[in-house]
Amino acid sequence: MGRHEHDEVSSCSDRIDESKSESEDDAGYKTDATDLVETGRGSKANNDRKAADPAWLLKANDHPPEYYLRQLADFNESEFIKQDYRDGSTLLLNRIEDLWFQYCEYVRKDPKITNRNISIGILHNFFDWLLSQRRGKGGKRRYGIKYTSSLSIYWKVYRLMYGRATGEKIGGQMTYSMHKVLRMLAKKHKLKEVGRDKPCMYVEDLKEVLRTNLTTTKKKFGLGRLRIQLKFFMQLAGFTVSRP
Repeated sequence: MGRHEHDEVSSCSDRIDESKSESEDDAGYKTDATDLVETGRGSKANNDRKAADPAWLLKANDHPPEYYLRQLADFNESEFIKQDYRDGSTLLLNRIEDLWFQYCEYVRKDPKITNRNISIGILHNFFDWLLSQRRGKGGKRRYGIKYTSSLSIYWKVYRLMYGRATGEKIGGQMTYSMHKVLRMLAKKHKLKEVGRDKPCMYVEDLKEVLRTNLTTTKKKFGLGRLRIQLKFFMQLAGFTVSRP
């Protein structure tokens, strides 16, 4: 037999051995799966006996059934459904909620019930009352709302507060109608259309901002190159005479 034929025979023999080994492994795997099925069938009577006597199940658990039933009854889904807010947003929500409670106390209404029965008339009264406030707690003088943009922010924060309190959203026709209400109240209380202009930033100011951005350790960036990119964008804003 030539060397070439001998190599082919050896190669075929190796493949046959590998195939045989894989077949044996597969057969073993199938046998194991069959054993599981047969075991399950064979233990039907045992399963019926366990179902009739749940004592074995009680031993296999750390807590009694009453523990889970009580936990289900006391479970508060609202804690998981409501949206999470940052600390700054939470402060705004708490602030508008406090104003809402003050208004309801003044008109002798329950704040929670009034929130659930919200209407355009109630919202009109609340924001009209809010725009009329000149004194806060302890008789402190309030700066008050002077601009239409500020009134719009109060309305947006109220909507978030309403969603947090009731789990529902204000939308549709009520939102559309409230835009008209806010415009009317802005005219009634003579709110200004344009807010205060941003102060100018001169070259010296930009230089100080760039220096602080590069040297400060109080402001951290996820990547070092982001600090350089911010410096680059701020310089571009300076060239275009735009306030960073």
